[in-house]
Amino acid sequence: MTKLYRFRSIKFLLGEYNELENQSIYFASPEELNDPLEGFRNIFWQGDQIVWRNFFKNYIYCLLKSIFHHKLCGDSITRYELEQLIPVEERRDKFLKESSQSFFTSFNDLFSDVCNRIFEKYDLNNFIIELGKLNRKARTDEVLLYLQVIHSEIWPDISDSLVEHEFEQDSPTQFANVKFDPMLNDLVKLIQADDDINALERKFEVVNQLLTDFNLRTKVIIRSMSQKATEDIQRYSMVELLRIDYPNSFLKQLVDRLVYPRWYAACFVRECTNSSIWAHYADGHKGVCLIFETNDSVERTEPTITLKQLSSTSHKGEDWRGIPTPIYDINYVVEAGEIDFFRSIGWLSRPTLEECWYSDEEGNFSKCGSHLRNNNVDAWERDYWEAFLRGITAKTKDWKYEKESRMILTDSEFNLSDKRRRKTTYDFNSLKGIVFGISTSNTDKLKIIEIIKTKCQENNRRNFEFFQAYYDHATGRIQNRKLHLKIFE
Repeated sequence: MTKLYRFRSIKFLLGEYNELENQSIYFASPEELNDPLEGFRNIFWQGDQIVWRNFFKNYIYCLLKSIFHHKLCGDSITRYELEQLIPVEERRDKFLKESSQSFFTSFNDLFSDVCNRIFEKYDLNNFIIELGKLNRKARTDEVLLYLQVIHSEIWPDISDSLVEHEFEQDSPTQFANVKFDPMLNDLVKLIQADDDINALERKFEVVNQLLTDFNLRTKVIIRSMSQKATEDIQRYSMVELLRIDYPNSFLKQLVDRLVYPRWYAACFVRECTNSSIWAHYADGHKGVCLIFETNDSVERTEPTITLKQLSSTSHKGEDWRGIPTPIYDINYVVEAGEIDFFRSIGWLSRPTLEECWYSDEEGNFSKCGSHLRNNNVDAWERDYWEAFLRGITAKTKDWKYEKESRMILTDSEFNLSDKRRRKTTYDFNSLKGIVFGISTSNTDKLKIIEIIKTKCQENNRRNFEFFQAYYDHATGRIQNRKLHLKIFE
């Protein structure tokens, strides 16, 4: 058996979440964890002409649909909601072919018209040919610059097409003069340069920083010209998304929603004697540390704790069952492993992948999707999940002092965006003891002892342990002293 420790504040343990009474363990999203780099993915982009052409066609398609979401919903939708509606997962060809209503037929015509304009007018075809020749990995800063420049150049054509197809009466005037200096032919020269990789990546990074500053100055000017009303700021925020920030939002949605499923973590540590951990995770030593004992077996590489979690759904409702949940040690590395985007799109159906990413209009198939055609899907899936797990169990060396382990839930079977679905419960027999913090109040200690005493009686247990943390001057560390409370007499 392996012992693991989970630090909790009194607010979580006894307060609004009542975790001790409910025997609950909540799985937090990466955004709720304390490291903003949680789940960081070192993405690179390297593919043939087929996937690059589909990349830009999908971008144009998503941009047009986002414009219409904004037109149809107006102020009733927030910027965050509009970003979540960017249809990166949609099967573009199916939507366009099956659209029969006049509105959607017109949208189909609009999409075709915009693509024809942009691919011909800006020589995007030549740019895609050059991208297909790249014998190196393009980083996200570089790809973002592609989109920033293209987005800036094509906006007038999108505005004109909206008018010509009678979706707008006049071309929108907001941000009409927002135009970046770099042009598409400049990008072609840049990606053809003989610079070494590090120098080239630095150039893209610097240009993107300049564009970020440019965007910010533009927003400041626009907002200074607007009224200060909340609804006015909200309206401009939406327009800013579509007109300025869309390239960045599109890339983020691609990576977040197409590469791997959403994931959630419950965190443990392998030791409970670090003062800074007590201070950070146990409310300045006023909370406690829960001691769990894992289930180890020769059949599994990782230890487990059985949690009652969502196991199936049907018309009758949700079924929650006890499931042995593995616990993975965190690997503290210098940098996250690389992910090849075009070969790691694992969160789309096969028809969507083949039609919208790996095929062109002539029926040619991209080498990036070769795993779908050479009976190598099983090996690809194995490597895919190994890379996923490796990424979400890696942190920078700055966090090494925590000695963290974590349990993971994913959206691979069920949508876990509802927090209620991420609140699991553990078998009380897995909880072996509790360590009180140096500053835990006697009032809170007594409440905890009474809860544990009741639970031991309900579960016929007579072996629960309590400890008191204290500062050991001899070692300069936190140590634990066993308490003999005689709660079983």
